[in-house]
Amino acid sequence: MEISNGGEILVTALARQGVKKVFSIIGGQMGTMYDAIGRHPDMEVITPRSEASAALMACGYTASTGEPCVSMATVGAGVVYETAGLLMAWLDYLPVLSIAPQVQSYKMKPHQENLQACDQDLLFAPFTKFSAIGYHAKRLPQLVDRALREALCNIPGPVHLDVPVDILFERQVLTKAQKERLFVPPANTRYQGAVLPDPKAAKRAFEILGKAKKPLVLVGQGMGRPTRHKELGSLLVKAKIPVITSSKSSGIVWAAKGVDAGPALVFEQSPTAMRIFNDADCIVVLGKDAQSAKLLEKASLGKTLPFVIHAEIDPKALDAPSKGYVPVWGDPASVFSSLLQAVAQEKAWAEKVCNASARAAASLAGDFAQSRSLFDATAPSIGANDLIVADGPKACCATAAFLGTTPCQGVFMLDGQEIAGAGLPFAIGAAVGNPNSHIYLISEQRALFHHLREAATAVCLGLENLTIICPDAQLAEPGVEGSADTAKILAGMGLTTRIFEKGPALVASVGLARAI
Repeated sequence: MEISNGGEILVTALARQGVKKVFSIIGGQMGTMYDAIGRHPDMEVITPRSEASAALMACGYTASTGEPCVSMATVGAGVVYETAGLLMAWLDYLPVLSIAPQVQSYKMKPHQENLQACDQDLLFAPFTKFSAIGYHAKRLPQLVDRALREALCNIPGPVHLDVPVDILFERQVLTKAQKERLFVPPANTRYQGAVLPDPKAAKRAFEILGKAKKPLVLVGQGMGRPTRHKELGSLLVKAKIPVITSSKSSGIVWAAKGVDAGPALVFEQSPTAMRIFNDADCIVVLGKDAQSAKLLEKASLGKTLPFVIHAEIDPKALDAPSKGYVPVWGDPASVFSSLLQAVAQEKAWAEKVCNASARAAASLAGDFAQSRSLFDATAPSIGANDLIVADGPKACCATAAFLGTTPCQGVFMLDGQEIAGAGLPFAIGAAVGNPNSHIYLISEQRALFHHLREAATAVCLGLENLTIICPDAQLAEPGVEGSADTAKILAGMGLTTRIFEKGPALVASVGLARAI
């Protein structure tokens, strides 16, 4: 027999599910969990400067590694602050597990007007796929298994568990048989295999795509990330159809010549690029999200929308069939694989779309265009295993225009339209999860300043694999009242900074060994 407590049981369940990182502001109510994490050699607590940043770092970690991780905040105020960051996981389809302690179970529902007490499960319910309260320590493993299954199945998203403080500290006696029953292998609790498309719908889609002369692919919902369909990117490259990505799916065909047509943001903001989009006679939508839906809506205002083949793994995300609209239920990789032989490769059309997008992106780069030479100097240092994070619309456009032919492991476009300034904590989470890769954060100054205090977190963690590139307002707009001296501020946070002499930009890093 083994004497344990709720915190140890919860951490053991997390470790069994492959959780290695917990992003958390320390709180006494989670004391048993921290003690248990300290006894697990493969688990680690990462402490940021705010609860919102903890969730954003968790987003960067899971988006770049595909591994589950935890964002954890203390009861009441800490949880409220965390929601601001966890909202990104909801909007970007990221399977982050949020855990929070609660007041004692006998003081809940309705809460007893305790200090900081609130209905936390209801607070998280609108933007999580699953939210539950663990009222018994021996049920915590089952809830962890259920939460991660919900987070990863169908369309991914964040989940939340509340655990009353008395459950976390309550001592439990576990026999060997009980432990075997409670802690089951992850493969026994979730299914992540293929969902083949409906044959009738797939046949109709095949016929329509086979007749198309100017097809486009619009990819959304985080397709191609490590947590999802790894083979989809190679299928898209093989098809040689121009691929437009929403910010959620950026990088799936990165640097693929004649295929990577850039981010949807460029088409939204450039009338020239939008005219090219409107020339398409068939659009294959692989996982519609808010940005891709907005682009399709904008296209429909200009003319009659072409045929739209829409693939979703969740049938509830499909619209009702109509003329010109072909819904196909199945996982997008399987759906597109079934359509691959119908593609008539039009090289001239693909080049026209990609070239128009690149020109439009360059015109939308703003201050970054003045530092084109910095991007030219950066490109040779970016390796096949490295990651790029762009924060802000101008940064996204500049990255697409000036680094779009530079191969790397992954690219994350955070256009700031939904969650402003997530780039720095997101990049720190990616740096923590990818110690053998270098992370390049291309950030607008205003976006960088949202969570600037997390630069000190990067310094404390010794993240020498993170480089920040940012326009310097003092150089770009000399004499402008109120413009911040970015270099001095970052240096005050402990980073080493260097002004790039050939353009109004700066480079900052914990160590400049791999910086430009």
